[in-house]
Amino acid sequence: MKKLSLLVVLCTFSMLAFAQIEVTLAPSGTSDLGNQPMGFRALTPLVLANNGSGTIHITGIAVSPNGPYSIYDDPYTSCPSHGQLAGRAHCEIVVGFTASDVGEVQGTLMVTYAESDQPLRATLTATGVYDVTIIAPTPHLEELPCNYHITDFFGPSPCTVTLLNQEPTTLGSISFGVEPEGDFSIDTTLTTCGSSLSFLSSCTISVQYNGDMNLEEGVLQVTSDSPDGRTIKFRVQGCRIYTC
Repeated sequence: MKKLSLLVVLCTFSMLAFAQIEVTLAPSGTSDLGNQPMGFRALTPLVLANNGSGTIHITGIAVSPNGPYSIYDDPYTSCPSHGQLAGRAHCEIVVGFTASDVGEVQGTLMVTYAESDQPLRATLTATGVYDVTIIAPTPHLEELPCNYHITDFFGPSPCTVTLLNQEPTTLGSISFGVEPEGDFSIDTTLTTCGSSLSFLSSCTISVQYNGDMNLEEGVLQVTSDSPDGRTIKFRVQGCRIYTC
């Protein structure tokens, strides 16, 4: 009888140890998405980790206030809003912020799971600002270069970027150019930007690649009488399709 009792105690202890739950959401401090021009979405990843040995059952992933903040779905967010996360495993939640007004916005990411009545929370902050911005042709977690291939058969292909004025005033003295000259040039027939741009208006700049078979890098540079005096620079790349 004593041996049987001991066996039951040992089995119970072993099952509890096997089902140990330890879940974290990182980073643990405030995730600051920084200053963001109105209408643009900034992204930040957070990692949900199940550091224990037992599987957890996620019952919800939500962000508030909903609107400025949102969960950025596939292909970057790998955590299921309703699903399992095995022990010793982790997944990623990518939160997006889109400014609709000027000023700081505090937010919260909350993850609930069946094994606990206490949800995990992460603090978010971001600030909407007026700005003059070059919009990349392809949105991504990071700013991608304007990267395009050219074939001898089809000829050069222009790369178009958009200049958006979010300063609360009309911009003047706008000038732009691309370097190095020769390998890159501005296609004036497709470019709509002029010397001024009114508030919340946009225009396009068409960059032409004229280089050889090697991968070339250049910089599109835009200056204006913006109040902050900032010069905008955007990286461009070009090559022949059969060599890069």
